[in-house]
Amino acid sequence: MSLLDTPQDNPVFEDLQHVLHAANRGKNLIRHILAFSRKKDQERQPIHVKTILRECLDLLEHVIPACIKIEVNTLSDTSIVLADPNKLLQVIMNLCTNAEQAMRGQNGILTIALDRVMISEDAPQSVLELNPGSYVRLSVADTGFGMGPSVLNRIFEPFYTTRKPSEGTGLGLSVAHGIIKGYGGVITVESAPAKGSIFKVYLPTVDEETLTTSLPAAASLQTGNERILLVDDDTDMLYSIKKLLERLGYDVVSCLESSQALETFRQDPEGYSLIIADQIMPSMTGLQLSKEISNCRPDIPIILCSGVLDESSVEVSTELLQNNGIAAFIHKPFSMVEISQVIRRVFRCGATPNPLKEPVYGQSSDHR
Repeated sequence: MSLLDTPQDNPVFEDLQHVLHAANRGKNLIRHILAFSRKKDQERQPIHVKTILRECLDLLEHVIPACIKIEVNTLSDTSIVLADPNKLLQVIMNLCTNAEQAMRGQNGILTIALDRVMISEDAPQSVLELNPGSYVRLSVADTGFGMGPSVLNRIFEPFYTTRKPSEGTGLGLSVAHGIIKGYGGVITVESAPAKGSIFKVYLPTVDEETLTTSLPAAASLQTGNERILLVDDDTDMLYSIKKLLERLGYDVVSCLESSQALETFRQDPEGYSLIIADQIMPSMTGLQLSKEISNCRPDIPIILCSGVLDESSVEVSTELLQNNGIAAFIHKPFSMVEISQVIRRVFRCGATPNPLKEPVYGQSSDHR
């Protein structure tokens, strides 16, 4: 919002861009760390491997020491595969951190390459498990101590590791191997003592037409002029969201306490077109507030939001949202584009949630 108020020729404009970039990096870093521990798997979807690799490189900046140089060669811009983005990120991160550990304590080079290859029936023995066709090949190479035949023969076995107990469980490569095999691909490895190692991941490609028809179009900013009742117990968050919604054209009444919001709504229940409520609040949660508001006016659409990504804590099951009159759920932190899209989708779907359809779920900014 500050960038929108600052002329581009103002010296502060560039500083604000750096602030926003740093904030987004922190947001994405936390999102990816949480993704590793989620119990619920995502469905496979067409994704650009280059996009996942870019996110991996952002994470590697925080874990790869300065004595190791990272070289990246992306020879393919159409590297599309059918996979779970979080699982694929997990595989790439595992291979890169393993490479870093193989070079720990010395100067080294971590080389990451991405290209497309055609696998024929007379392919080398290392990729004979693959069906003939087009594949994305991701290579991760290091200049570390390398491995001998005895280690190579067991490298993908569960719980097998040459590291100290405090440095690894021996599950990383076996899990990565299982993930890639489940996607119809393979992981190969070449190594020798004092010669470094190179891991290669092969995944079957998906054509551009599949990606175009399966992924949503880029979101754009949408405005409105309805009256919104906003409630959040965080003062800074309340100020920011109110200002954001007003910039989108909405008339916003804000409340710092859920009890205050309920009383405000009861005074003029027909005066509002939408309720936006935080979930985790003292005295009355967003769901509890929504239930009370729905008792007064069942047709009022309600958007629930939360910065807690643990679904068991937020209690955002589809059935529970519907039973409490919730039309949409969105994770914090969200951008102006994201909240604007969710609000307009809620209005297009109508005021009363359809029990035969799931509530709208807003996604935090990511490649999906």
